Formats: sequence, C-alpha cells, structure tokens
Amino acid sequence: MRYCLIASVAMALCVAWPLSSAHAQTATAAQAAGAQEVAKLRGDGRHADAAALGLKELLGQPWNHQLRLLVADSLQRTGRASEAAAQLEALEGTPVAAEAAQRLSGLRVPQQSFIPATVLAPAPALASPGGRPMGVAGPTSEDATLSPFRYVPADQGAPGNNEIKRPPVQEALFKLSLDGNYQKLGTDGLTAMKTEKLDDELRLRVANSLAWTGRLREAEQTYRGLLTTPYAADARLGQANIQRWLGQHQAAVPIYKEVLTARPGSLEAATGLRVSQRELRPVTRLTLGGSTDSDNVERRYLGVSHQWREDGGKRIWEVEASGVRDTSTTHYFNHPEAVVRYTALDWRFQPSFEVSADGRSLYASATGAFTDLPVWVTAGRVNWGRMSNNPRALYDELSAYTLGARASFDGSLGNLSVRGNHYSVSDGNSVQTGAIRYVPSWRPLGPSLRLLVGAEMRTAKFNTSAYWSPDQGYGVGYVGLLGDWGTEDFSVFGSIERGWRLFGDAGKAASAAGGFKYWISDDWALGLNLWAMNSMRATVPYKARSGYLSLEHRWQ
Repeated sequence: MRYCLIASVAMALCVAWPLSSAHAQTATAAQAAGAQEVAKLRGDGRHADAAALGLKELLGQPWNHQLRLLVADSLQRTGRASEAAAQLEALEGTPVAAEAAQRLSGLRVPQQSFIPATVLAPAPALASPGGRPMGVAGPTSEDATLSPFRYVPADQGAPGNNEIKRPPVQEALFKLSLDGNYQKLGTDGLTAMKTEKLDDELRLRVANSLAWTGRLREAEQTYRGLLTTPYAADARLGQANIQRWLGQHQAAVPIYKEVLTARPGSLEAATGLRVSQRELRPVTRLTLGGSTDSDNVERRYLGVSHQWREDGGKRIWEVEASGVRDTSTTHYFNHPEAVVRYTALDWRFQPSFEVSADGRSLYASATGAFTDLPVWVTAGRVNWGRMSNNPRALYDELSAYTLGARASFDGSLGNLSVRGNHYSVSDGNSVQTGAIRYVPSWRPLGPSLRLLVGAEMRTAKFNTSAYWSPDQGYGVGYVGLLGDWGTEDFSVFGSIERGWRLFGDAGKAASAAGGFKYWISDDWALGLNLWAMNSMRATVPYKARSGYLSLEHRWQ
C-alpha cells in the first residue's frame, strides 16, 4: 500500500509539473504587464491611479524593486509621504538601495524659506512695515522625485538611474546630486553644459541645484531649455518657485495652475499655489515697536496699513496711518502721518508712487525702472524729520528733496547690490548716503548660511544736532553672515556683521539682526524684527536698538 501511495504522488507530480510551469510563465507575463501599466499611468501624470494599481501589483511581485520605486514616487506626488517612505525603506539592501536612500533623504529635508535681513541699518520691514520678503527656498520633499525615470523590468539588469550610461563627467555630476552637493553640482553643471550635451534628467537636476542655492537667473535659463522635453512640467514648477521666491506671486500663480493641470497630484505645486494666492489676498497689518540709542533719543511707533491688489495682482494699492512719539533730553514730539502708495507692475518702467501728509505738509515721491538693467531711480520730496528719527527734526518740520538710485545684479558669482541717495534738506544742508554689498554664491556652511561683504557711507555739508550729519564723512566696511530657516508657514532669520573704519568719523562696528514670521493660519500671521548695533560716531561710542512686532490678517 505504501509503494502504491508513493507511485501515485510521483505520477501526480509528473502531471502537475508542466502545468505549474506554464502557469508560472503566464503569471510572470501578467506581472510584467501590470508593472508596465503602472509606469504608463505615472508617465501620464495619473499618480493616484498608478499608486493604487502599483500597491496591488506589489502583492504578487514584492521582489520587483523598480516597481516599488514607481509606487513610492506616485505615493509621494499624491501627498502620501509616509507611505512613500515605507516603500523606500523596504528597498534597503536591494540593487536600487542608493536611489531609494536619495529619495528617502529628500522626503526628510525640510523646506527652507529665505528672508534677507539688513544689519548695519534697520531692515526694510522695520522702516516700512508693509514690505514684502523675497528670497530663495531649498529642496522640498517632492523635489527628490522631480526626475521621472524609465521603467526597466526586473529581469533586464540594474534598475534606477544607472540605466542611463553617462560619460564620466556626467556620472560625476549625477553623484553630486545623489550626495546632495547642490552648490558644486550647479557650478560644475553649468561648466559641463558649455562643452557637453547633458541628458534632460541631469539638466533638470542642475537647474534645481542652481535654484536651491540662490542662482535664480541661471536656474531660470536652464529650466527654459527643458520646456520642450518630457520634464516640461518639472521645469515649469521650478519657474513658478523662482517667481514666488522673488515675491512675484502674480506671475507664479498661473504657472502653478498650469503645473497642476498637467500633474494634479503635485504636492509642491499645490503648496506653492496656496502660498502665492495667500500673498495676493488683501492684508491688514498692525505694527508696534520702537527704537532707542545712546544719545537718549527714543521712538515709539504704532501703525496700521491695508493693502490690496487689482488686475490679477499687477496693480497694488496701500493706505497706512501711523504715529510716532520721539523724545530726547531736550525735545518731545508726537507725529501722525497718513500715506497712500500705488504700484503698477504691468506699466512700462513698473512705477510706484507714494503720497503722505502729516497735517503740516504734503510729501510725494516716485520710483521706476528706467533702463533694461535692474536699476531703479527714485525722486521726490520726503519727510526728513520722520526719516531722521529725531524729535528736533520733527519739531523743525524739516523736509528734503531726494534723488537716488539702487541696483541689484545676479550672476554665477553671486549677488551685487548698490544704492546711493542725495538729500537737499530744507535747513540748507545736503546729505549723501551710499552702500554696496556682495553676497557670493559660494556657501561653504550650507545652503541656509550666506557670507556677505560690503561698505556703507554718509556725508553732510555741515553738522547739526537735529540729525546725524557727519561733515567729516563716515565710511565703514563690513563682513557678515546671513542665516535663514523655515517652511511656508514659519520662517526664522538672523544675521551678524563686523565692521571697520574706512574714512571719516567711523570706527569699529558690530551689528546683529533677527526675527521670525509665523502663520497661525492662512488668515493670520505674527512677525517680529529685532536689530542692534555698536559703532563709533565722531570718535564717540554709539549704540542703537530697535524692535517691531506685527500682526497681519489676510482677507478672502
């Protein structure tokens, strides 16, 4: 009986073997077809469908590492970052571990929002609470998967980006991308593109690296060259980010919408659109604070402003009412002021106008870009007493006619900004101010920290105690460090500088600035700006401090 049973089992195995082999071949073909369908859905931008089908297919072929990469990518692009991370972690120890690790690292890199701070003088946001921050942001979680990769069945060799056989120079560039060395990748990538034809994926990585390290003009040019490639949506996303970082939200919104039409599951495009649309909404801002210095001059400030936009965000109106209380050992003065500002971004020269009144006099100025270069010229009559931060100047009702210019140039070596102003004061004096600052693109301390070097000067026809007027001149050079960290809804910035005498009454100087902006919700935000400096004026030590707190509400 035992031998009959063994013979029966053997006969059953012999009959079943060819049947199971045929079934296995059919299953393998079906699995390959399923993986190809996932790749097709992803290529069509249908990431939700690709993720759903891919997760189902993985149940039958968990060994298909390339399919798992596709699934992780689609999960991330539909906002399911934690599920994407789980899929990528499952690839540890596989042939695609390096690619998975790079993408997983990208998921864990927090987005950064850069808001520059001026140190040797109060930041513009302090003097003009309605000012807009502008800057650059670092890589986000979606950026790690911007590059669509071709699907290669598991039985056709090494998957992932290694499928593209690149020359040694380009392979070195790709390794820089995997290592997160964006500064060097941007620089070396631009050099390589002059002599070699980089594939589209590598050009996108170079463009992203340029953007993340602040080289926006070069990034924009590189993105533009990708608009007719399969990476067009990624390039347009990069262009939208650049417009947003520059504060040009009215230009960023339609590009984000275009990207979302082509890629509905793009988390980064959706976030960028939300932030830019938030910035374009009407805003009411309440600001309070003040300043004090070692000359016993104190200022207390309270102001409220309301800003709104027209014509798709290209026409900007702002009204502001504020009051200051300036005191010194000999003078005391309260000063109210009302201001109306208007900017037309769609007009030639992109002019802006400002008219203000304090109950005693009327002031007006205009600014425009009068050349094809990034050069802006300002002319008008200003309230010199308010600008001087001195109660005696306010009491004397001092005004000034001004003519000034400012320019900012971006290049592969960094950003160079210059400004100069001449003031003809109503007391017969004349004051000239100027500054130059250079921020190199080289960031040895990481993308969040930037070096800077510059100089500031001030001269006057004669000296008066009503305001700072160094008739012997004042010139200081400085070096410093700027730092910025944050997300779309929270940002922190700080800076430190160390200065030395160039000429005149100047001496050693040191300054620091810092602050934050926190979005309590999409409607409410809280901000803080602090500034302090120590220097020499007319061989006498001088100190100054200021702090401003703002609360703003965005209207629907």
